[in-house]
Amino acid sequence: MTNEPGCAPTGVIRQKDIPPFPFSQHPAFLLWIMTGVIAGLMTACAAPDHGRRTIRDLQTIPQNASIAREDTPSVILPAVAQETAAQDYLTHFFSPWNINGSTLYTREKLLGATTDFQNKPLVGENLNPWPRGRLEHLIAQYDLASFPNAHARAITIQDTPIRALPSNHPGFYPFDRPGEGYPFDYLQYSVLWAGTPIHICHIAVNRAWALVEAGFVHGWMPVSNLAFVDASFVKRFQSIHCAVPLQDTVPLIDTEGVYRFMTHIGALYPVEANAQGRETILLPAADASRHALLVKADIPADTMTTYPLPLTRTNQAALAQQLLGQAYGWGGMYFNRDCSAMTRDFMGSFGIWLPRNSSQQAKQGHIIALAGMPAAQKEDIIQKQGIPFQTLIWMPGHVTLYIGQYQGHALIMHNTWGLKTRTWSGKEGRQVIGKTVITTLEPGAELPDLDRPKGLLINKVTGMSILP
Repeated sequence: MTNEPGCAPTGVIRQKDIPPFPFSQHPAFLLWIMTGVIAGLMTACAAPDHGRRTIRDLQTIPQNASIAREDTPSVILPAVAQETAAQDYLTHFFSPWNINGSTLYTREKLLGATTDFQNKPLVGENLNPWPRGRLEHLIAQYDLASFPNAHARAITIQDTPIRALPSNHPGFYPFDRPGEGYPFDYLQYSVLWAGTPIHICHIAVNRAWALVEAGFVHGWMPVSNLAFVDASFVKRFQSIHCAVPLQDTVPLIDTEGVYRFMTHIGALYPVEANAQGRETILLPAADASRHALLVKADIPADTMTTYPLPLTRTNQAALAQQLLGQAYGWGGMYFNRDCSAMTRDFMGSFGIWLPRNSSQQAKQGHIIALAGMPAAQKEDIIQKQGIPFQTLIWMPGHVTLYIGQYQGHALIMHNTWGLKTRTWSGKEGRQVIGKTVITTLEPGAELPDLDRPKGLLINKVTGMSILP
């Protein structure tokens, strides 16, 4: 008689005749079970599913900038004080046109990138190390012996990235380093919205890139995105009142039907009345010789208002709502905002000037130090002294906007990449958020793999600044 694979010969031994053996108590079995459980847990912690996991704050806190308690202490600037702040903002904004033969930044800052990336393991868009000689080639474009080889006033005619080196190639650090890789392109300094005054202090050897200074940042930009301005252009641009956008990405089309660029919160556009008495905005463009001219465009309904936007709780919440949910953009990558760009553009609409990065923003306004305090004491001070929508809460490398209280907790609005996590084996990772959100000061506190204590934002908070 043949046997089926795996079966005992028929009639030889019956299953009921086999004496019971407590296999579940066998040491090898227990070891196998424990190994499987531990491996499963470590796998879960080592590779959290960022695409499906959502932190509790985003599930329980309405992403609505108006949710803070109405009785939260609030001090709105008198109109005269806001106007003073707004004039100071314009002084900074137009400063590249009023430097009289000098530069806004020191030679060391303007040329710092020539040494910043030496001996750094830069990785490109293909995840491979930069090709041999690329950095040396880009530095050669400086022609350092001729610096500065230009002194010209100009204006951006398109939204434009500001780069550390004259190149669009990204410079990441290796992706296997904790907290590195995408989206942290260290060559990406910032973004200038169309219509930003700039000073050109140097032109690359290939003539395709210009080293420029704006009122809040310096770096390289493509020459194709700028136009040269003369004295009459400067006088006209500075002498008329401006409008500020209330929304992002509204297309601006001139009176000839030509698309120019999109609106961005934080930008400024001059306004003047036409022959019929109706106000139109003036958009910068370039003629065939790359000299600036102004073209007219009708103001899209309900998308702009006179600068500065009046500083009221209603206006603050409405503008903040426009920024909520927007994707994170390190240094303005893809024309999105990071933490400090969000706070800068938000405050700028009300005429309150802020520098570009979080460490500089932390030095503005009335500063209240919070470093070294217990978490509960920090939050108590923030709730008692913070002014909603006029207070920055900051920590090393990150800045947030305090918007008020909700269910007994201080709320912040911030554009953030994510929260630091750590596996049982000590491997560092990130719980990605990647957008502008409203959270408490302890987002992700429920995550089992949150890196404690540093992973909790409240523990990293070192101060607050009440603006202006």
